[in-house]
Amino acid sequence: MKWENAFLDAQRLVGDEPADEVVAQLIADHGPDRARELFGILVRNIDMPFGDLPPYVRGYVDKHSLPPPDIDLARVIRGQRVFVDFGPAIVMLLYFKSLPTCYLDWRGAETLAITGRLDDTRKWPEIFSRRVGETTQFLLEVMTPGSLLPQGNGIAMVLKVRLMHASIRYFVSRNPNYNEALWQKPINQEDLAATLLTFGLTIVQGLRLMNLKMSEAQAEDFYYAWKLIGHYLGINPTLIPVDLADAESQQSAIFSRLVGASEAGKSLTKALLDFSREMMLPTDLLDNSPEFLLRYFMGDAHSEVLGVPSKKGCVAAMLPHAMAKFFGAVEKLEDRGIGIEKLANKLGLSVIKGMMRRFQSFKGRSLVVPADLAKEWGL
Repeated sequence: MKWENAFLDAQRLVGDEPADEVVAQLIADHGPDRARELFGILVRNIDMPFGDLPPYVRGYVDKHSLPPPDIDLARVIRGQRVFVDFGPAIVMLLYFKSLPTCYLDWRGAETLAITGRLDDTRKWPEIFSRRVGETTQFLLEVMTPGSLLPQGNGIAMVLKVRLMHASIRYFVSRNPNYNEALWQKPINQEDLAATLLTFGLTIVQGLRLMNLKMSEAQAEDFYYAWKLIGHYLGINPTLIPVDLADAESQQSAIFSRLVGASEAGKSLTKALLDFSREMMLPTDLLDNSPEFLLRYFMGDAHSEVLGVPSKKGCVAAMLPHAMAKFFGAVEKLEDRGIGIEKLANKLGLSVIKGMMRRFQSFKGRSLVVPADLAKEWGL
């Protein structure tokens, strides 16, 4: 089996040497407190803030900004165009499928919880909205067509996240609440591979649940773009599946190893649902309940792992049929050429508008939707 346990076990002990070396040098040169300040600078800025960072950070970026020699950049742009076509729906899936899938990992969830205490209600919603907003911003930046071409903004964004991961590895591994013997290295290679799947594969699975008109070629192109992002994230090339079928095989193997109930995973899921309830516009179709959305896209078994109880009653029983009917009706309207494509994405647009209203950062910066995407989506 390609994704055998022995291979994946070994990947749990490996971080990201180039990025880890940069952070180690920051610590050696400036001490942990200054390194924490620099980490905050990375978080607060969309672009790489070279003016606030030591010069060797630019050397790291320059060295690791090159694409693999065999990459088809035209295909990468086609994959990003899929995001333009289905972007609002994809943003919705970030909240109700991608992020919850990350929380299924009982070991990885501990790293997420320790990193920022996302479930700390004493600081909610500022901390949680900022963290989720950072992920949304990342998705928008790397999926804007052309952003992954040489010198593109998306590459610098990914390399910045890579440095943030290295900082988290350093500080979390030294946190007394982190059990490295049990959970292995924070943000290790297997966890990175699993996270990549939650974007490149899980989003495709969610779009298919919506019955949207995404061709197999579009799905493969979308995943292909995420393969390039995986390269820039510093994932071991042997850990990046070659295509969607290979990705599904890897997901099955990783699910069998990592999925498990944890207090951290349940707390993170609850924080996400509470945040979503405050953020989303009302929709009579879904009875104003993010729990219904999450259970629809995650399935009953994984929802139980995340501590999302089954909702009894007629609304819960009707939800799968309502969702299928809703998205199926949209497809029929599109077939008639009436131009109601954005109807299928109305929930996603609600999420984006909610994030633009509510996303709080250290500097009070709002979510920034790239101009090309905002124009396409009518924002």
